[in-house]
Amino acid sequence: MKIVLAFLVVLAVLPEKKFVETSRRWIQTWQNNKLENGSCTGIPLVNAFEFPDFASLRKKGGFSRSRRMVSKRLANGPVSASSLSDLLFCSIDDDEILSMDAISLSKAIQIERSLSCEQLMKATLDRIDKINPTLNAIILMRDKRILMNEARSCDRVLDEILDSNVSTENVQKQNIGWLYGIPVAIKDVSNAKNLPTTMGGSPLYCKSPENLTLATFSDPYVENMIEDGAIVIGKTNAPEGGLGSNTFNDMWGKTLNPYAFEADQTSISAGGSSGGAAVAIATKMLALADGTDNMGSLRNPAGWNNIYSLRPTAGLVPAAQRKNRSALASILPHPASTPGPMARTPRDCARFLQSLVRDTKKFNAESLWTTQETLPETIRIGWLGDWNGRVPIEDGILST
Repeated sequence: MKIVLAFLVVLAVLPEKKFVETSRRWIQTWQNNKLENGSCTGIPLVNAFEFPDFASLRKKGGFSRSRRMVSKRLANGPVSASSLSDLLFCSIDDDEILSMDAISLSKAIQIERSLSCEQLMKATLDRIDKINPTLNAIILMRDKRILMNEARSCDRVLDEILDSNVSTENVQKQNIGWLYGIPVAIKDVSNAKNLPTTMGGSPLYCKSPENLTLATFSDPYVENMIEDGAIVIGKTNAPEGGLGSNTFNDMWGKTLNPYAFEADQTSISAGGSSGGAAVAIATKMLALADGTDNMGSLRNPAGWNNIYSLRPTAGLVPAAQRKNRSALASILPHPASTPGPMARTPRDCARFLQSLVRDTKKFNAESLWTTQETLPETIRIGWLGDWNGRVPIEDGILST
């Protein structure tokens, strides 16, 4: 991914008067040209880490100092710099950003530096504002200003690491997890600090949307993803008590399946009980989200919304804390219901599960089989039929 470094060079070598004149001219040229295929027409492009004198540029203040300089010098000038990211990063189209899987986002943010956390957060919030009112996948949100400030803080930390001459390949060795700056939302049956837990709008836990109690702690697996750098932005919808192959409740309403609009049948279910998370991922509001699974609550909404998920082995992902009634991960005790990952790609599912677990002795995503590897000669496959008639199955399925 290419970024605009030609104007970073100006910061490093030109006198102040010439810097202001040239920077304004280049930025004006950039603003007057359309962005085509992720490239800024009219401005020289170089690859950030192929530029021969980039190391010396970093020593002089690099990204973080240049951002402060440009912001300070141009904010009140004839060229308005509405976004710091728009100045130093060649703006990728929002849809291009949101179409990336989480691993690609992580690489773009931490290694290529072709995407800022601020850009990603803004694109995410804009997308949610645009389509969530119709789909109702995300029911609770943190304050947008706080979220944008957290994203900018992530950028500053990354800039400081780069300014300290740490190679981009070693960024994650600086206590920076692979999810650093990536937005996630938590299923509304688990606790995330400073967000309410209503258990899918259950009156047993919450009387009304106007009478919400904020959680004072995050459940262990939520803490794990936060420790890996994720920014929790809100809560995703679930059925009451987190029970059901659907996603609707009296308090928050119904989550719609996005594919229903193509078929003009808004009655089509989003699945459940992790339907809010599945719809948010399918419609690019999020790259990742968690869910919980009792008898398909991760798997069936994934299938009904064309994404991926898996139900981890019971006990692999740490259980919810039992500090109070609202801390339960489900009405049924763990491990009958277990948290797990949801994503648009299998590799994201595996990597995200690693974040939820954290303990590489229990699970290591890097050790998983791939389609290129040789499978064992014999594989044991377990399956559940109609459970002695308790679960109705369409004719022909069990006989195939």
